[in-house]
Amino acid sequence: MKYPRFIQKKVERALEDTSVVFINGPRQSGKSTLAHHFAKKECVYITLDDLLELEAAKSSPQSFLDRNAERIIIDEIQRVPELFLAIKEKVDKKRIPGQFLLTGSANILLLPNLSDSLAGRMEILTLHPLSRYEIQKKPFDLITALFNAPLKIPKNEERSPHRMIQGGFPEVHNRKDSQRQAAWFQSYLTTILERDVRDLSQIEGLTRLPNLLKLLATRSGNLLNFDELSRSCGIPSTTLKRYFTLIQTVFMVHLLPPYFSHLEKRLVKSPKVYLSDTGILSYLLGLDLKGIQKNQKSWGSAVETFVVNELIKQATWSDLSVQLYYYRNFSGMEVDLILESRDGKIIAIEIKAKVEVNINDFRGLKHFKETFKDRFIHGYVFYLGEKQVPFDKDLTALPLPF
Repeated sequence: MKYPRFIQKKVERALEDTSVVFINGPRQSGKSTLAHHFAKKECVYITLDDLLELEAAKSSPQSFLDRNAERIIIDEIQRVPELFLAIKEKVDKKRIPGQFLLTGSANILLLPNLSDSLAGRMEILTLHPLSRYEIQKKPFDLITALFNAPLKIPKNEERSPHRMIQGGFPEVHNRKDSQRQAAWFQSYLTTILERDVRDLSQIEGLTRLPNLLKLLATRSGNLLNFDELSRSCGIPSTTLKRYFTLIQTVFMVHLLPPYFSHLEKRLVKSPKVYLSDTGILSYLLGLDLKGIQKNQKSWGSAVETFVVNELIKQATWSDLSVQLYYYRNFSGMEVDLILESRDGKIIAIEIKAKVEVNINDFRGLKHFKETFKDRFIHGYVFYLGEKQVPFDKDLTALPLPF
């Protein structure tokens, strides 16, 4: 593999004790390349992008799996949902660790009939597009580091804003020309919205999905408001919610839920929505580096989306298991990002698209610290400057660490 994938160790461990391991994530994020890494002599590799294999699987799922191989790798399995039940029957007859390694470009957790069929038999891992540490080939666990003061992070040698709008898809990094990159994004979105989504749904009117995705790009980092979206795009709210679920299922957006506590019940309940890649975000907004930096609103949205995406990626392979949230109450106090560990400890992060910060930028963090002081570990303002500056014993201004 040209780039290291830090989730690889988790896949290896899962294959040692679980019959079925499922790697899902966006199309072109590197799932097939990672799966090939685990292919051995006693292994059969099948991709359902091959039309002959696709038709064979649809015709007779049980016969399709009868390959007399110790291990079977099936790529893009969501194209034949019937295979999940056939795999269940095969695994129940004889359980072997690492018997099936599956990949798919649909979020199986949003397809309950599929995920439930292999409950207790399958471990699900998500491979997002490349993180900045993978691109730089720096195996650093930032999430664990944030929870363990004093914070020591590797020097970020690439400070160019270009990294924030280039995104993480491996193929984009193989295309240095911006026009070639734009051509790739156009082809990619066409494949996702015209083929992959149709494979998952029989809903009519999917030609309206591209416009909906562009509309969501203008709202990346905002609260998800279906009524407002419905008015803006002219799609009935009930239909819009079905469309949105499809977009979410193919990993085009992330939802960040609000952080709740019994200490403060009057919290905003809507999730925040983010485009899942800043390269796609910039393409949909029609912005290049100069254009996006001149537009302060778009620039702020791009930086926030970039940071949230990076931490979502890192959470999939960090040694410390965390959940990500945002915080906002009706009095207007907010924090962009909350990281909560399994034992309830909390890191709070504000994201600022500017090169200098002041004490006012810590206002939300101070409120959050006072409200959740028993679990609060540290608060950070991520910003575009170059100096790490302590503003208090547990409040720090931190240059973007990736």
